[in-house]
Amino acid sequence: HQLDRNDVQNRVAVAADGIQLLLQPLFHDLGQGVSVIPLGVLPRGIAELLRKELTATLNRFLRALPERDRTVFLLRYYYASTQPEITQRTGLSANQIKYILQRTRKKLADTLKKEGLQ
Repeated sequence: HQLDRNDVQNRVAVAADGIQLLLQPLFHDLGQGVSVIPLGVLPRGIAELLRKELTATLNRFLRALPERDRTVFLLRYYYASTQPEITQRTGLSANQIKYILQRTRKKLADTLKKEGLQ
């Protein structure tokens, strides 16, 4: 019997709900109502499934962004570029970069929440 994606997500959600209470002390509060748990404390199979799902969701999210927003987001969070470096590479103002990053982080949070990964 093969599991479809929804069945896997439902099983992971049920398992996550059950272990969340046990692992609550391990959660890290990131602010704005977002808490995460390091994947290293989860059973290997669940951690790998979540890692794959998160990677796929992030890739879909990045592909859907306008090129300018994707470039700014990746420069900041993948390449760890500073705001002045991003300004120099893109020609955008500091305010534009700040706005793009705020808006993109919000979109990403909404996407992760919608996918059940937040």
